[in-house]
Amino acid sequence: MNSGFNDLFKTACNIKSTYINQDKKKFNSLPDFYKSGLYLYEMTKNIRKQSFFLKKCAFENLKKLGTSQIKDNNYEDAHYTFSKSLAIFKYITSDNPKWKTDGGIKDEELTYHQDFGADNQEKKEIYSMMISSLLNISLCSLYTENFIEVRQACEEVLKLDNKVIKA
Repeated sequence: MNSGFNDLFKTACNIKSTYINQDKKKFNSLPDFYKSGLYLYEMTKNIRKQSFFLKKCAFENLKKLGTSQIKDNNYEDAHYTFSKSLAIFKYITSDNPKWKTDGGIKDEELTYHQDFGADNQEKKEIYSMMISSLLNISLCSLYTENFIEVRQACEEVLKLDNKVIKA
């Protein structure tokens, strides 16, 4: 009898999981470093509201921290730090302010954002900062043997600038 209940429970969990994942197919297809932009939204939203100069300063501080973490062989923390630096410029928001407690992530409630700057010079600098973040994410992923994410980060770099040799 207990075995029958366990089987029924497992089946119910699988159905629920499948149902939940159908609501976020696009989100699930994204690399983790982009998904984290949704989770980091609250932490980075005030930075995004600032002037380009202050966003750039925040990026530089995160880059220094991430570089220090890499030197200390703390690759997972460095990956998180570089994902946060990327999320200053490219991130996801949910139209549902209660998504964490009210039904979870749903593709139709998500908005994808990218900061292109106010002019061509800012755009060029933002791309450079995004490339730096992505290359460092790739490096951290290489050290943690997450080779799929190494490739994904490098592909994103090449979308921004197909002449970046490191990618």
